[in-house]
Order: sequence, then structure tokens, then C-alpha cells
Amino acid sequence: MLVTVKYRIWGNLRFLSHAETMRMFQRACVRAGISLEYSKGYNPRPAVSLPLPRSVGCRADDELLLLRVSARKNSGSDDVPNTKASEIAPVGIKESLSKQLPYGIEIVSVCLEEPVSRKEQQGAVSSPKKVSLQPIRGTYQFLVLKNKGFLKDGMEKKKENLLSMENIFVTRTKTSGKKRHGNGKREFKYKVNIRPFLREIRLSQGSEECVQIDVDCNISPSGSVRVDEILGLFGLDTEALAAPVRRKDVQWRKV
Repeated sequence: MLVTVKYRIWGNLRFLSHAETMRMFQRACVRAGISLEYSKGYNPRPAVSLPLPRSVGCRADDELLLLRVSARKNSGSDDVPNTKASEIAPVGIKESLSKQLPYGIEIVSVCLEEPVSRKEQQGAVSSPKKVSLQPIRGTYQFLVLKNKGFLKDGMEKKKENLLSMENIFVTRTKTSGKKRHGNGKREFKYKVNIRPFLREIRLSQGSEECVQIDVDCNISPSGSVRVDEILGLFGLDTEALAAPVRRKDVQWRKV
């Protein structure tokens, strides 16, 4: 059964990488006695996933952790309680998991997602299909210091120019291949049009010292716009920010 855990992350834990965040949740689930399903094969892995990677240093309010919980017994230590099918309750999972997580992560809610039947999907009676969730939209919030020379009027002009453009190309770097003969991995650059990912840009008076920029982004299976790319569009860097970049209002859909 799929369990969706909504959480927020802030403070020093926002500097955890995607892989480190995954390991933290995997270990917390073991300590909490949550019986996870495992992949098949010679190297089984726990069915834990974070469907929307987070940029290192970015705090986030609407993150999702996906767990596939099994009613079978754990194969670990005897002193770790087992999760029975009748005990898979959102309240219990939230309480037990919260106790095993460090300061800087808060479990907001836990939900059980029922399988989507093939009948609902295709109009034909068949075995149920495992449901998953996919992000489709999200908002990044930037608080820009006015004493760095960035005023709201200037930001408004940049915003209008950006939204009036049909294409906005940025250059990304991709690493491929394995290390061979000490030469390291190969890197190559490619261009991406990020304009389709920019849904809306809103400016407001954050406080007397800063201007607030909210960027609504489309998210697709192929990716989305990155935090550093948004900063680059406005000619900003992290030193111009009054607070960490914040991701919020993420919208999800079942697939």
C-alpha cells in the first residue's frame, strides 16, 4: 500500500542532498518499525522515494515522501516492532516517524493512497494498478535585499521582459560515463528552453528591507526550471537574498 507523507524541511537540514535525505528517511522508517516493501532482484532496496528533488540549501514546505508499506514481517532485529495490515494507520505512522526524525523536519500529514483500478483507468475489469504521485506545479519564493540595489521598480521591468519572451535558453552541464584511466567523467553542455516552465511571476513588498519575488513553475517528468537559473534571470546571487530560497504550494496528481 502506498503511504504519502507530507513534510516541511528547514534550518541546517536544508543543506542535505537528495541522496542524504533519502538515507535519513530510510533509517527513520527502520527505527520507527515501519515494514517497507522491497524491490526484487539481487540487491533489494526499500520502496522509499522523493518524487521532487530539492535544491541544496532550499527550504521547502510542501514536500512528499512516498512509502510502500507491507503487512509482512520485518527481516531485521526482533526488537523492532512489525507493521500489520490492520495497524497501517496514518496517525500511527505520523507519530512513530516523527519521533525518529531530527530537528529541521516536520511531518505535516500522512495519507493512505488506494490503488487505482484498471476499470477506472481504461473501462475494463482487471487487476488494480499501483498508484503514484507526480508534481505538476510549484512556487519558489525569493526575498531580495533592497540595500543591494535591487528595487521593486527595476524588478517589475525584468519581470515584464521575461514573461514577454517566447523562448529563454539556458546552458546546463551534464556528466556522463565512468572514470577511465584517471581521466574522470566526461562533461558536456547543452541548452534548455526554460520559458515553458515559467508560469507566473509576482512581486510584492516583503518588508521595508526586501522585495518578495514569487515564481510559479510548471513541473514535468522531463524536469523544470532550477533555482540558480531563476536567480540568473533576475541578475541575482545568494548574497542578495535576505532569507533562504523557499519552495511552497506544490501541486500533485495521481498517475
